[in-house]
Amino acid sequence: MIPQTLETRITIDASRCGRTWQARLPNGRPVLAFRPEGARSLELAPGQQVRALLTVCDFSRALVLAEDESAAAFRHPACESPD
Repeated sequence: MIPQTLETRITIDASRCGRTWQARLPNGRPVLAFRPEGARSLELAPGQQVRALLTVCDFSRALVLAEDESAAAFRHPACESPD
């Protein structure tokens, strides 16, 4: 079975606000990186490489994971089923 999400590393380019950043995938593609509401905040600097969770249906948004967090603890919003 094809997984819904995959883990990668992204490089932070700039901060947009407290929970969102402009970032790049390893192939250079730009992404909007974010932390979900309720998750602890992270201080990320330009050039910093961090773990992120992508959904296979949308490589334009990356959920940022702290180094000590498990990807299993989060569900990417793009994987949520509509109500």
